[in-house]
Amino acid sequence: MKIYSLPPAADLSAGRQVNAEVIASEGGRSLVLVNGMPANVAGSFPVGHQMSGRLAATAGGFNIIAADNSGGVSAEKLLANAGIHEGGNELTAAFRRYGIALTQENLTLAGELLKSLPGVALDRLNAGVIALLLAKKLPAAAFSLLRDYLGGNLKFETLFAGLDKAALASLRVAWGQGKMMEALQQLLKNGMSSIRPADFLSGEKAEEFVVSLQFQEIMTRPSDNSNEGRMYFQWPLFWHGQDLPDTLEGEAFIPDGNDPEQGFSLRLLVKPPSLGRIEVAMHQLKKNLWVHFGVETEVIEQMRALFPLLQERLAGQDWEQMRFTVGRVRLLNDFFSSAEDATAPDTGQKSGRIDLRV
Repeated sequence: MKIYSLPPAADLSAGRQVNAEVIASEGGRSLVLVNGMPANVAGSFPVGHQMSGRLAATAGGFNIIAADNSGGVSAEKLLANAGIHEGGNELTAAFRRYGIALTQENLTLAGELLKSLPGVALDRLNAGVIALLLAKKLPAAAFSLLRDYLGGNLKFETLFAGLDKAALASLRVAWGQGKMMEALQQLLKNGMSSIRPADFLSGEKAEEFVVSLQFQEIMTRPSDNSNEGRMYFQWPLFWHGQDLPDTLEGEAFIPDGNDPEQGFSLRLLVKPPSLGRIEVAMHQLKKNLWVHFGVETEVIEQMRALFPLLQERLAGQDWEQMRFTVGRVRLLNDFFSSAEDATAPDTGQKSGRIDLRV
């Protein structure tokens, strides 16, 4: 089969670090999440089977094999060769979180980024920024934007914290009417005119909102040369009982051209106050739709109970096959990085192999 839902084709190459988890298995095939995106693979694996490693090219596609450390060379040696002598542990930990292979090439790139950023110490936050720059192939000029994001400064809860209750109530009404963009534009316009300080984004807040738009722009990449495009976006969501909005984050992978074999994938992350963090991965191929929900363990059955309603609502939209699955939400530090579950049992299978064949 073809690989539809791995990272964009430009990022899909031998040595790419990936995490995979089996969420369903039937008919000799398994449904898996690869770096949070859905994919089908040949072979029947137990539900919950987790694997992490690097992609290795095969004649028919890719295998996920156990990660190595560049021929057995110690991480300390690799860091020294890259000219990184302080904060190496934070950087290698960040590499794991963001799926960057610990190779001499990648560490050398990290060292070059650090040289272009004088005065930047490798603490956890800065190491995460360096890893995300590498993961998304972004220039050093994007450092401050990524640092604002990882520091939590670009969440709508933070951006709107300076508005009074009347202004927030007005925003909530606009959101419910589908006029959120117009309302945000008006907030910015009023903020620049400095007419009613309580009802607009102040000069500093307006700048922060513009920064959030700039961040969305740099994390978006158009499709080219037959490579998938990547569209990242943020949007405010008002939940019942909350004055400040939640931040919905999403990333869509858009094929180049109109090839129906390419498919379409979308990943969303939200945090309703009554349900906890929810990750949704959607995948469409021709007239087939697959939606996977990652939720907190205690609400799995509640989410599964919604599947008949979803089937009914989508029944008239010409889908030939619809599949809905649910499992425990992945541990995520942020939208782009995962964390290890210290409480998860060691099955001894994480170095296994899944064959992803074209």
